[in-house]
Amino acid sequence: MTETALFSLGLLLLAAVLVYSHWHGWRQSQDVAGDEEELDFHWRQFRRRMQASVMLAVVGLVLPLHTFIRTPVLMTVFLFGLLVLVLWIVALAVADYVACRRRLTQIEDDERIERAKLEHRSRRRYQHRPDEQE
Repeated sequence: MTETALFSLGLLLLAAVLVYSHWHGWRQSQDVAGDEEELDFHWRQFRRRMQASVMLAVVGLVLPLHTFIRTPVLMTVFLFGLLVLVLWIVALAVADYVACRRRLTQIEDDERIERAKLEHRSRRRYQHRPDEQE
């Protein structure tokens, strides 16, 4: 088996594991999603990740086809197509990172606001209590 075939097989196996992982994660997020916004975030994340994983499988499938291409023009078109697929996978990964980072920042901000409200209520209650040491 050639190196290209082994590499392609590795990409296909990786893509299969990723698809299974994303599917399982989506099913779990449906069960624990707190509100519509959170469910929407997980759905968009699932779509991005599934698209990238399936495209990785496509790269794994078409990569060995280069051995059948004989003309330089077709090889150029083939390699350009592979490059576009890989760049699209990278773009999806960057978009996923940005979306997850933004969501985490939003959750942290919400928690900070809630903590500040609780601390404010706690201080107000403590200030309005009669001094027990007198």
